[in-house]
Amino acid sequence: MCTISNKVKLCTGNTKDVTKLKNYWILNRFVKGKSDIVLGEVIMPYFNPSVDVGLNEDTLLKLLNEGNVFDFDIELKDKDLLHLAFKFNGDEQHNNYGFEFKKGKWKNVGHDFLTWMWHHEEYKYGKIKTEYKNK
Repeated sequence: MCTISNKVKLCTGNTKDVTKLKNYWILNRFVKGKSDIVLGEVIMPYFNPSVDVGLNEDTLLKLLNEGNVFDFDIELKDKDLLHLAFKFNGDEQHNNYGFEFKKGKWKNVGHDFLTWMWHHEEYKYGKIKTEYKNK
């Protein structure tokens, strides 16, 4: 099984299109009054059977709530949404994880690209530095 290690750092950089990186993050900020309805075709999320999704979600949630995983100082706000995307060995598509910051803590909410765009805008983004463990 492919799992994320306890060493994760969310780094900033000069990359214009982070989605082309192997591992990336995007922080989406809630915008009061924004109510964009985005229509699109539903596509089933990518699923790699060798990835332990539950363990990865637990590991990421623990790391996010234990301390600052960002490589810069950031003031998080309620309703911030964090998208984390990883490509494990052999993956052609990203494995996506989604978290919401509320009342000083991160919560696992899954990643729903279209609905996130309704009330949020991309705020910060960058590369994820991490190691993988194979069980």
